[in-house]
Amino acid sequence: MVSIIKTLKGGRFDVDVFLANESCLIAKKNKIKFLDCSAFPEEKLKEVFQKINPQIVVTATSFGLSLDKKIIRLAKEKKIPVISLIDFWANYKIRFSNPEKEDLVFLPDLICVVDEYMKKEMIKEGFDRKILQVTGNPFFDGFKKISKAQGAYFLFISQPFTELGIPGFDEVKIFQDFINVLSMMKNNIPVVISFHPREKNKKKYEKIISGANIKIKISKKSGGDLIDNAWMVLGINSMALFLAAIKGKKVVSYQPGVNKEKDVLISNWMGLSTAVYDFNKLGEAINNVLKNKKGAEKFKKIRKKYVKNNSTRKVIKIIKNII
Repeated sequence: MVSIIKTLKGGRFDVDVFLANESCLIAKKNKIKFLDCSAFPEEKLKEVFQKINPQIVVTATSFGLSLDKKIIRLAKEKKIPVISLIDFWANYKIRFSNPEKEDLVFLPDLICVVDEYMKKEMIKEGFDRKILQVTGNPFFDGFKKISKAQGAYFLFISQPFTELGIPGFDEVKIFQDFINVLSMMKNNIPVVISFHPREKNKKKYEKIISGANIKIKISKKSGGDLIDNAWMVLGINSMALFLAAIKGKKVVSYQPGVNKEKDVLISNWMGLSTAVYDFNKLGEAINNVLKNKKGAEKFKKIRKKYVKNNSTRKVIKIIKNII
């Protein structure tokens, strides 16, 4: 949303930015003025929203009864048009539903989706094709340069599965598996851990770090800020792995026990990153990735589709047409 906000402000539109939780940190980093609604009760949010009385609402999408859903509900009550952006190929229904339901009660007037594949998958799940518009992801517009740095460390992109009670993965066990394999490979390159903004337990890897014969460091920087100088990027299914792959980095996505068809990381499907679903194949996979280079033509074609798509301009055009 950063590029959308900055472009609208640059075009002399009045833009009021409502944010909550970790989104506030991103806005501060990008010097965007915003209203922190993290602790707002429903009545306070309604009061502020009605005072502004916008012509149009543009939202990101998230899980639970998030701020975007509350704003969509307020906009619907006042018949204000709403556009929502989806940035990742997974969890479509819960982005627009009440917690632990798939009721789609928070549908906007239009949903901007990344590509035709996402559109088809959403239609399969019951979304009306009339409200789905392929625009690409404006966030990808900022990744036009390929990272050419050799890199000085393995970057592990952590995710808060156990902290948030999300079933399927144990990020601590997965990190332990990575360290076990790197130790067997007699790796002497350090490992850097990057936490997700929602992760609160910064000590969950301490036991692994203290017992490892590899130098491991916890960074306060975000995964996106650490990608360029990484030698290889390791993780589960984070969007940061896709971004690393699209920037030309070697990427291994380790999802033990997952059926390939259930893998939500699109860079694995494209062949830009390497997927591993069995611990016994993890070491071999890392070795192969270190030795092999990406298919240049395939990589170039995929990059062009996602990062040279003028997605920000396409979304802005939709907003202007509605206004």
